[in-house]
Amino acid sequence: MFPYRDLVSKEGFTWILKETGVFIKFLPEAVTDPRLITCMLWKPGEGSPPLEDNESLVSNVIELDCDDSNDLVFSSIEVALTHSAKCSRGYELVMKEMTDTDGWRDLETSEVQPSDLLDEHSGWQSKLPLVRGKITSFSRYAVIYRLKTFRFQKETSTRCHKFECSVPDFPGVSVSIPETSLPSEPDFMCTIKNSPTRFAPTDNTRLCSAHFVGGEKSDDPTHSAYNPSIFEFKKGIESRKTRTSQKTNKDDFVAIETLKPKRKRVSVSGEGRSRPRKSFKSDDHEIWGACLPIEHALKEHDYCKSQMDPKSRELSDDILQELTSLQSKVIELENENQKLRNKPGPSSKLPLEEELFMVAVRLRVGFTLPDLALRFGISEASVSKNFSAWINLLYFHLKDLCQMPDYEECGKANQFSSLPDLNVIVDCTETFTLKTSSLKACKEVYSNYKSHTTFKFLVAINAHGAIVYVSRAWGGKTSDKHITASSAGFIATLKAGDELMAGRGFDINEAMEEKGVKVTIPDIKGTGRLQLKNHEGERSEKIAEARIHVERAIQRIKNFQILCKPIPLSMAHLAEQIFTVCAYLVNFQAPILRQ
Repeated sequence: MFPYRDLVSKEGFTWILKETGVFIKFLPEAVTDPRLITCMLWKPGEGSPPLEDNESLVSNVIELDCDDSNDLVFSSIEVALTHSAKCSRGYELVMKEMTDTDGWRDLETSEVQPSDLLDEHSGWQSKLPLVRGKITSFSRYAVIYRLKTFRFQKETSTRCHKFECSVPDFPGVSVSIPETSLPSEPDFMCTIKNSPTRFAPTDNTRLCSAHFVGGEKSDDPTHSAYNPSIFEFKKGIESRKTRTSQKTNKDDFVAIETLKPKRKRVSVSGEGRSRPRKSFKSDDHEIWGACLPIEHALKEHDYCKSQMDPKSRELSDDILQELTSLQSKVIELENENQKLRNKPGPSSKLPLEEELFMVAVRLRVGFTLPDLALRFGISEASVSKNFSAWINLLYFHLKDLCQMPDYEECGKANQFSSLPDLNVIVDCTETFTLKTSSLKACKEVYSNYKSHTTFKFLVAINAHGAIVYVSRAWGGKTSDKHITASSAGFIATLKAGDELMAGRGFDINEAMEEKGVKVTIPDIKGTGRLQLKNHEGERSEKIAEARIHVERAIQRIKNFQILCKPIPLSMAHLAEQIFTVCAYLVNFQAPILRQ
């Protein structure tokens, strides 16, 4: 679990955990005294509620805790979680709360958009919708996507020969149960779901005349009433099929399941139509065929079923960018490149585009191996092997693609118009890694600046804000000067007359003088005077305005969640490849500078 802690006072508090998709609001008077609240994020696959058929977990699993929650006013606390489900008719989103007995119960739930809870200054960047629930205690919470369940109550006060009811959201579907099949209990449960039974028209199948122009079928092939053309639904736009899309049965029937012992007959009929003569059996019930409006409702259920299968879901550009930071065109372009067809590593049952998508999701969102294995339906070993193969391939491919361009050809952005000779801006950054048991190795990677073991990289951007160079991985103890002087590939791209801008720690004038490269760094006060002169302060301010853009580029690199956690020792051999690929993928996002 990953814990987050914050102090909540009597005045109220809005707690936004952007990286986990959690929004918690404590209204005033929710606590009487300041309390330290803990929000723990469970690892994927752990702490999840038990799922039944036709249920899917579509959010992170969080757990709220407090040292003393006796005087908390839970009615003044709102919890909202982002979810990845695409809601469709016949399905619902429910926030579940774990009870004291390790069971889970449904909370009163409402669906909201980020704009309903957050203002534009909150820093919330996710476009995924949220589900808000009314909690009753501090416990564990998750959002479930499932088929709607409808409960009907039989009238016991009046004598009736059969029980009839209509299904909400489906006006063309009704349920009819004869008296002989009615249960003795007043309540029973029925669920609408897809049935594997496939509809096959026969000679006894009939189509209602209301679907023909004029209310009657014409035998003249040239007449407009020769073919049915009047329906209550519009034909949707057919989505692009992928290699992993499931083949769906377009003519499935709606099956009505009861949770009581089996009965003699359950009939489903459309409104205003007579019952067809042919019946079909599904499980222990006989399902009567229906006309086109029923068939259309079933097609929509079949569509809903495909939405719950992650392999067959077609992601929009907004969701794809949220999960990978890339547009779909970039994924397709990379996949079509012939170099990627020669990807090394083991063969996989996933197509190339899904392998690339899986790697991009792990870089951007930071999913673990068990999580990705569950989502893509492959083993953890396959995920690890595919990730290693792809990250090495992208490492070499993107390095060739994002080389330093010629200064005369590319020009520069307007933000650097006051620096006519500026060609490149450099800075160093560090990412955490776990400590090793080897004292010698730990000494090499320990950073006094971060007080932690780190990997250090040199990052360079050109005068357009594009990342054009990333050094190899160095230990955290290495100085900026040594990394720059040892980056022969970077120095080779510089020409006489170029201007390089860096921070005060880059004492590299001697190394660059041999190449005829001008080094621009802020002025240093030194020990012999109290402050900088006026012209030195103005010059340092101008340099800081330009250097902020390389820090913005580094911040975009750090937005890849795989770099937000310490790199485990099992992945230390891939640290350089992971950071370099994340850096060059920034070039495929929106430009840092407006041209």
